[in-house]
Amino acid sequence: MCIDILDKKILNALKQSLIGVKVIETTSEFVRDEETNEMVKVKQKISEKTIPPNTDLLKIILNKITIDNVSELDKLSDEQLLKEREKLLNQLKEEGDDSSNSDTQI
Repeated sequence: MCIDILDKKILNALKQSLIGVKVIETTSEFVRDEETNEMVKVKQKISEKTIPPNTDLLKIILNKITIDNVSELDKLSDEQLLKEREKLLNQLKEEGDDSSNSDTQI
């Protein structure tokens, strides 16, 4: 259970690194009140920063995906490649049919 939570946190961090995030940063300045000896906020600055996507990470992941897919495809025979092609074409056709059906129902 703890590992699942850690995996989700890691995946979330990777996702944020790949797509970039907006962060709201708050900076506050406090001064001690001489009469009450309590800290009193005198200034607060709120700024929004955009952290851009990590393009190096994106390149590494895309390169890894491409290398894995190419090496898997290299191992297939011509017959297996044709079967895989047909399977993918059928999946695309089914997805197209499903999306057209959902549009007409709305």
